Amino acid sequence: MMSRFEGKTVLVVGGAQGMGLACAGRFGAEGAGLALFDIEDATLAAAAAGLRERGHAVETIRGDVAQAAD
Repeated sequence: MMSRFEGKTVLVVGGAQGMGLACAGRFGAEGAGLALFDIEDATLAAAAAGLRERGHAVETIRGDVAQAAD
């Protein structure tokens, strides 16, 4: 049985904590690869490590949505 998001990657802005992290976990459980975008390096690294421990494929992007260059 194929997961709903298998073969897709989901970008989660604010994905290092709170609602964003919860959404990332749910998308991961449905088979999605995850790209977490957040402003805090340490929080981002910890969130990615936790998701990887649960078997999810995770990439991280450090940035600030208020900055157009990011």
